[in-house]
Amino acid sequence: MSIHSPLDESVFPDQEPVFSYSSRIRMVEIACFSFFVIGFVMRLMHWPGGSLLLILSTLVVSIYYFPFGLYVFGALAKKRPFSSSHIKAAGVSRLLFTLATGFSLATGMLGLLFKIQHYPGAEPLLNFTSILAFVLIFFGLIRRNSNNRNFLDPLLFRLIPILILVGFGSFLG
Repeated sequence: MSIHSPLDESVFPDQEPVFSYSSRIRMVEIACFSFFVIGFVMRLMHWPGGSLLLILSTLVVSIYYFPFGLYVFGALAKKRPFSSSHIKAAGVSRLLFTLATGFSLATGMLGLLFKIQHYPGAEPLLNFTSILAFVLIFFGLIRRNSNNRNFLDPLLFRLIPILILVGFGSFLG
């Protein structure tokens, strides 16, 4: 008799695991954005450590979205994601849309960090991100149908708030 983990899908194939892959992704995102908001409030109050927390949370989110975006957003399979058969099965347009979305989210977060920290180069990052996010949202809404709704909805759900934040951040002096 063997002991199985509660996350083992082979024991109970018809049941959803306690912590599924998508819930783990959401937990990481919520934790990073919570640290971002806490760091932003600490930065506004001029408390020590606010800038460090803001920088670390932004860098983690940026690395999470851009290099690992293909895996996080579900364009590639969970098991052996970078095999040639999985890349061919995903399709070029899906891979490019996922890469562009991850790049847009990462540059948007870095642009907000640069704006909050008053670093030079914030305006070009925010302008580039707002244009790219608007184009991605436009094409995502055009291509959204019943076949690819499960793929596009999480991407659009992340792009629209980033576009709002970037638009708000670009108007701040």
